[in-house]
Amino acid sequence: MFPRSSSSTNRRTLLAGCTALAVGLAGCSGLGESYSIPADLGVRSDWPHQFHDPGNTNAAPDGPDSLTERWSRRVEARLDRPLVLEGTVLTVATDRGDTVHSRVLAYDADTGDREWRYELDGLRRARIVAAVGDRVYVVGDRTDAAGEQRLCAVGTDGSIAWRFDAERITAVAVTEATVFASVRHGSVVAIDGSGETVGRLHPVGWPGGRWLSDRTPTGRPAVSGGRVFVPFARYDADRENSYFQTEVVAFDTNGVAWRSAVGDVRYVEGVAALGESVYVLAVDQRGGPSEPRVVSLTVLDAASGERRWTRSVEGGLSSPLAVREEGVTVVGSDVRTFDPDGQLRWREAVFSGAPVVAGDRAYGRRTESGAVDTVVAADLETGEPTAAHTFEHQLNRAPVFADGRAIARTLEYDRTGEGAEHAADRLHMLR
Repeated sequence: MFPRSSSSTNRRTLLAGCTALAVGLAGCSGLGESYSIPADLGVRSDWPHQFHDPGNTNAAPDGPDSLTERWSRRVEARLDRPLVLEGTVLTVATDRGDTVHSRVLAYDADTGDREWRYELDGLRRARIVAAVGDRVYVVGDRTDAAGEQRLCAVGTDGSIAWRFDAERITAVAVTEATVFASVRHGSVVAIDGSGETVGRLHPVGWPGGRWLSDRTPTGRPAVSGGRVFVPFARYDADRENSYFQTEVVAFDTNGVAWRSAVGDVRYVEGVAALGESVYVLAVDQRGGPSEPRVVSLTVLDAASGERRWTRSVEGGLSSPLAVREEGVTVVGSDVRTFDPDGQLRWREAVFSGAPVVAGDRAYGRRTESGAVDTVVAADLETGEPTAAHTFEHQLNRAPVFADGRAIARTLEYDRTGEGAEHAADRLHMLR
């Protein structure tokens, strides 16, 4: 099923427009003047994207002086990982039961007071993907069409700016001018502020039929330096590993800038881009069922796609990684920070789970006895623990950071005779 936007016309018009945009190029990889990729996204002090920014760096410029809890709010629903935009904490709450519905919740970051809520009619199992300008972007399953998903641009005034429907929307990256939606067995669709499809990013083009080709985007696009970096792989349901021949493709407004083969890997877990480098986290192909998982971190030159260095870690690495110009932090069986040239700066077993960097510290979670979790901060230069805070319940992920605050989400479970049953989620602000 071809992706479609409620503000677009039909497939014939879309194909004609794509052909016009791709003059002189193969397929629909040319995007024309109507398509915008910012050259410099700047450094934000809030956290408006799932991984902080469109480059997926998972790193904020500032962190809190301490990890003292200032407020918490309990919601009897599943909460998505929160975002923070201009002093407002945003999340999506989804009820679980006979009827499943989702809503956007907004809280004051300083006080925890709820500012507004918006019911996501027609969606369930929704997740928040970005909050940019005066819009919140949410993806969820459509209730009126089985197997269909919808990307909504929700205005903070409670209006729907536009909707985009597709069979499977796997990831979304947002800039001020353009939304990039990865569609499984399709392309990365570029959508402008009015909801119009202005281009499709794909390394092969549009050969016809249901799929663009057997190549499909396999991870979140990373936007940096006037380019969009996307992992693609071939798909074959008859193969044991389904995805193969993975490559990272760089697009600019003229189409494909370069293509770089990742190597013989199972799949790419994440791509981040910052400055002159593109960071690729991939699960390696080698290793049998009884052997430890091996994950590699590869750094590519953002201008050419040439490989700079690769490091492999047995036991795997958690996605996403955390990237700064002065180094990259990853977590596997322990925490490691590499210098820009690939040299190991430090390696310590200070926490687990995907890392987040804020200020001069790296943050992660450590599970204590009784299924309660602690958020731990480690010095970025040495790996030495510098601060910690223990919650009463499970910390699903490391906090996000905005304006010197840490915003965390914990999960509360009730013990029953059959195990544990989810009761509520909580938001916490630490400072």
